[in-house]
Amino acid sequence: MNETLPRTVLTGGTALGMLAALAIFGGEVVRPFAVIMFFGIFTGTFSSIFIASPVLAAIHRRWPGGSAESQVPVVKATEATGRTPVSPASASVAAGGR
Repeated sequence: MNETLPRTVLTGGTALGMLAALAIFGGEVVRPFAVIMFFGIFTGTFSSIFIASPVLAAIHRRWPGGSAESQVPVVKATEATGRTPVSPASASVAAGGR
């Protein structure tokens, strides 16, 4: 979270600055589009900071064991099937293909 949050704020701030300039200096066609995009970027950045971050912190407090990938047991192919795994390339060569 500490690595992602500053990047989110800087990216959102840069986009909001650009859209504010378009809303102020843009023509009649560009101005409504810039205002709607400004609202969307602001809402997305707000959501990332004030909604997604606390949810992620709550998940880490509830399940402190690490990421979901580290929780999945790994079973080797030889243990599950009793056979040595064969790569697709070697299977193709054994079958007479290229």
